[in-house]
Parts: sequence; C-alpha cells; structure tokens
Amino acid sequence: MAIHPVEQCVAELDAAFNRGDIESVLDHYEDAAVVMVAPDRSISGKDNLRAFFELFMTSGSTAKQDRMHVTAQGDLALYLSHWTLTTPGPGGPAGEQHHVATSVFRRGIDGRWRLVIDNSFGPLVLER
Repeated sequence: MAIHPVEQCVAELDAAFNRGDIESVLDHYEDAAVVMVAPDRSISGKDNLRAFFELFMTSGSTAKQDRMHVTAQGDLALYLSHWTLTTPGPGGPAGEQHHVATSVFRRGIDGRWRLVIDNSFGPLVLER
C-alpha cells in the first residue's frame, strides 16, 4: 500500500527536525500556521515557530512517528499519529514522551502539503 503524500511530508519534517535543519522544518508550515506548544498554549508566525523549534533542536531532542493515519478530501488532510519525543538527559539516559497528534495539512498551489494546524498534543488540549 502506497503511503499518502502527507505521511511522506511528515517523514521529511521529522528528518529535518532530527538533523537540526530549521529552514527545512519551517518550510513544512504555512506562513500563518498555528502550533500547539503545550496543551494550553499555541503560537503562530514563522518567527515564533523558529524560536520554538530551535529550542528543541539545540537540546538534541528527536521526533519519531510510531503510527499514522491520514484522511484527505481535496486539498485538506487530517493527520493523526502516535509519536515519540526523545530528549537526552543531562549525562544520563534519554527521556521519552509519547503523544497523540491531530494536525491539519493543506496542499498548496505548488502541490506541496504544509501544516496549517499542528496539534502535537491531540486530546490533551481537552484537559486544560
């Protein structure tokens, strides 16, 4: 079974994040994208996204998708995943956080899928 282009987009995004390529990470987001940075807080705008992602990249954190599902209609797609954020400990073993993401992608006129809403915390936003 072929993977959906959104799944490929997320694979590329994770690879860019894991290697610390901030420009490539930001290119996976629309200019006005909204990103949930905590279950009770969101940011938007490329400058804010840059600062947020650079913080995680400099810490050596990595992201990995464990399971994914895409539902698409036309130029919109709902992306669901179980994913893991691994953060190195100071001189010790890495810590892992497991999350469920619910995100929205839009296919642009250039044919590329980009994030419009990135909710990496999924249903945790309901607990705030």
